[in-house]
Amino acid sequence: RDIDCTTSGNTVYMINTGCASFDINVSVDNTYYNLYIGGDGANSKLPSATITIGGNLTVATGGIYDVNTRTQNITGNLVIDGTGVLTGTSETINLGGNWTNNNGAAGFVQGTSTANFNGSSGAQTITSSSTETFNNLTINNASGVTLASAADVAGALTLTSGVLTTTATNLLTINSGATSGAGLATAYVDGPMKKLGSTNFTFPLGDNGNWAKLAIATLTGADATTAFT
Repeated sequence: RDIDCTTSGNTVYMINTGCASFDINVSVDNTYYNLYIGGDGANSKLPSATITIGGNLTVATGGIYDVNTRTQNITGNLVIDGTGVLTGTSETINLGGNWTNNNGAAGFVQGTSTANFNGSSGAQTITSSSTETFNNLTINNASGVTLASAADVAGALTLTSGVLTTTATNLLTINSGATSGAGLATAYVDGPMKKLGSTNFTFPLGDNGNWAKLAIATLTGADATTAFT
């Protein structure tokens, strides 16, 4: 049967100790308010169903949360803390709040997942203790998203709605082989960004309400490590 723990303020704690893995073997949608994953370093895998979290998702020290190709709908914040690990495969993580990864490069295994920042109650931030690597990154928040640390995109950057704000320190890098649309008048990158590789590319840039995309082409002599900023 389905799991419904949606009452405001409720927190479901999944603490795996002593088991090689901890699976919830149901095949219907699960709904939580806050969900906390912890344990002793063993894998926790939620079911073959959509997971909806009305509050926050926390993957804490010792917790390994394998999202198991299933869509994650998180209204609040996502926090990876201590030695916690969020393991993605090919799913979409829809996030309405802030992304905080305190375990750096080890804390998020992106696979071929999509992180979709779709908040509707204010701007969002992306923070990591090291450069965060996303496979696909989608910005779909009219109030915007701010990089509070550097981020790389290995797959595709999609700008649907809202401004993605960067700085020279909190730099957005599009890796070699990754793609991006040209942006829109209401969806662009405000601040520095870098593109690696030798393929033609349009930087989806803008500033202060003005969309000002910039294209580069015919990149003679460039290779996969060549950087354009």
